[in-house]
Amino acid sequence: MSAKIGEVYITMAKSNESRGGHYHSTASEYFTIIQGKAILLLEDIISHELLNLHLDSENPRTIRVPPYIAHKF
Repeated sequence: MSAKIGEVYITMAKSNESRGGHYHSTASEYFTIIQGKAILLLEDIISHELLNLHLDSENPRTIRVPPYIAHKF
């Protein structure tokens, strides 16, 4: 069985711009910073728990955002 790859996007932003600000009811998304730095703001839309992740390309990691977690960079 081969691994399924969905859609792949490259998004760019200037300092102090935001991207996202939404959630999905069925899909998970994966994010990796490949250049620069960003803060990934996460909110569980059911419990309203908040998490801010500081990400940068010097120490890259891939973050999985599951359904019902609002996300914004």
